[in-house]
Parts: sequence; structure tokens; C-alpha cells
Amino acid sequence: MNLSSTVLILALIIGVGVVLGLALYAKKLWGEVGRRQKQAQAEHDRAKQQCLANLDVLSQAVIADQVDLIEGVLRCCVILDIYDAGLFERPALKPLLNIREKAQRFHTHDARQELTPRERMKEDKERLELAGEYRNDIRAAAFDIQTLSAGHAGAVMAHEAH
Repeated sequence: MNLSSTVLILALIIGVGVVLGLALYAKKLWGEVGRRQKQAQAEHDRAKQQCLANLDVLSQAVIADQVDLIEGVLRCCVILDIYDAGLFERPALKPLLNIREKAQRFHTHDARQELTPRERMKEDKERLELAGEYRNDIRAAAFDIQTLSAGHAGAVMAHEAH
């Protein structure tokens, strides 16, 4: 065996070692990607489950008249936007979009505090009129959300079991 064949065999052994090392590293990285994907999916599932729980509590409060109806609609709309905005296509939920649009003009938080008492009273009256006009639609939406959250909660739990 001459020197060049020894060098060639040594280079081949080093090359195979480098390739094996890189392959093991790639496998480790791929495993990490899989672990992170599972972790992200679990977090996504938990977030969806939390949205459903919030919708359930909020819709119960609307049904029991424990929350201002317009406030309930606005909060439900935010959660539905996060959970699945496509749900607004459900016939019982479609009116929520119209109510939300009409309620956009009302001041909230600090802006509401800056209103004069007369302006606040005027807005409160308009808010009550809007709630009265859509009371039946709001209650129907709340009952639909109850049905939705019960059905989707079972589906999410079945997904998590797999």
C-alpha cells in the first residue's frame, strides 16, 4: 500500500465520519423541529379551548342579562374573530357584525371618561336603544354560541386525544 492510497483511505474515513456527524446533527435538528411543531399545535389548541371557554361564559352572561348586551356582542365579536371569523357566516351570528358596526361610534375607556355627563347619557341611551332593537338577535346568537362551544369543545378534546 503506497502513501497516496493510505491518504485516500484516511480522507475517505474522515469524509464518512463528517457525513455521519452531519447526518446525526440533521436528525437531531429535525427532531427539534417536530417537537416545536407539536408544542406550537398544543399551544394553539389551548388557545382555541380558552376562546371557547370565554365564549361560553360570555354567552351565558348575555343570556342571564348579567352583562350589557352591546358590551357582550363586542366582546363575543373579538373572541370570534380570534377563534374563527368564518363563524360569522352562521345565520344566528351574522347580526353580530351589524351590531358591532353600529356600536363602533360609541366611546370606550378613556375617551368615554372625557365625554360630558350629558354626552355619556346620550350615548347610553343610544346603546340601550340599539340593544333593544337587536335584543332577540343577540339572545339567539348567545344560544347559538352555547351550542357552538359545546360542539366545538368536544371536537377539540377529541383532536387532543389523538
